[in-house]
Amino acid sequence: MNMVTKKSFPSYFTPKQFQWIRERMTRGKIPEGECINEDHSWGGHLFYIEEGCVKEVKFTEDGDPFILSLKQAGELAGAVGGFSPYGHSVHLIAHENTTVGILSQTGLEELFYEHPDLSIRFMEWMALEQRIYQSKLRDLMMHGKTGALCSTLLRLIHSCGEKTDEGIRIRTRLTHQDLARFICASRERVNRLLNELKAQKVLHIQRGHLVIIDPDRLREIAHCENCPREVCVI
Repeated sequence: MNMVTKKSFPSYFTPKQFQWIRERMTRGKIPEGECINEDHSWGGHLFYIEEGCVKEVKFTEDGDPFILSLKQAGELAGAVGGFSPYGHSVHLIAHENTTVGILSQTGLEELFYEHPDLSIRFMEWMALEQRIYQSKLRDLMMHGKTGALCSTLLRLIHSCGEKTDEGIRIRTRLTHQDLARFICASRERVNRLLNELKAQKVLHIQRGHLVIIDPDRLREIAHCENCPREVCVI
């Protein structure tokens, strides 16, 4: 099996810069379903996903979760809001058993003072994260639930897809409810949309994993704007 693509945190930095960050991090294991930052005191904290997978989740006033992104091993999470003293309203929840490196706001600031070039690279990463969020919002607002779902499936291909003889297999297991939470839809609505895509032979499900057969059809339905691969990620 060949990877379609993999977004990797170290690619934003030189090996030396990445070493500086890793040396300052503490490490922890997060069980599946546990919230990493439940106490809301993580403003400015940085998390590096060493193993596993983490969901960035925003809760509505009614307590319904909306999944903003899915962070795989080799990626960063957190600190996108900068160094606000008011914490952050986004929860990081382990999608599976996960190992993370954690760097506090103080540790991050110390690194920036010692290595100003690192702060520039970090700002570039934050700008890219904001662009990714904006592109997801655009898909949801402009192309409805069907377009948003197809866009989500394309992003999954680029983030955690691997080529097989039957199509592009999404390594991360996602339930219909998970997919619904990416696009602010009901599970029943997503069930219908997936069944329509199955009938069109765009995808099928194999042992709990999505397998994309016709990504070009997904691009057509999603009105793909050919965003750079680093933007079209989940």
